[in-house]
Amino acid sequence: MPLTVERIQWHPDPAKRVAWIRVQGESAPQEVRENDRVGPYRVETIEPAALLFVDGPVEVRRKLGAP
Repeated sequence: MPLTVERIQWHPDPAKRVAWIRVQGESAPQEVRENDRVGPYRVETIEPAALLFVDGPVEVRRKLGAP
């Protein structure tokens, strides 16, 4: 998945977790919360240093700052 996790605001309460990702080809970062969709993927979990995306049985983990 061509995206970079730019920033994570983690909180013990899942409803208060938010992350900013940059999708390849887009000029501005996109704010996402758990259960938001990014293309075919759903943001399953926002962790302190990574995001877990799922698409059915497929899981993709992206670390903060890693392409």
